[in-house]
Amino acid sequence: MRNVTVIVLDVEPLVSENCTFHLDFLDEFRLQDMSIDNITYYKCDVSRWEEVEAVSQKIIEEHGHPTILINNAGVVQGKLITELSPLDIKQ
Repeated sequence: MRNVTVIVLDVEPLVSENCTFHLDFLDEFRLQDMSIDNITYYKCDVSRWEEVEAVSQKIIEEHGHPTILINNAGVVQGKLITELSPLDIKQ
């Protein structure tokens, strides 16, 4: 709507009808058959530096340098924050 490109990195595939899906970075970023729109998904575990580095290079090659980065990475524990153990929080 505002002529922006959204790039999503996640360990789980993004489910949407207007996405470009990329396979695991170890699979040489081969594209699956999906329509290209303004949202692109890359499979990436952001807790693994090697994956982040490889995917970031691919993003720069295909889309240029990002102008905004929103980091919303986290692990859902299914507990109230007051019920989290120190190990839960560290994870």
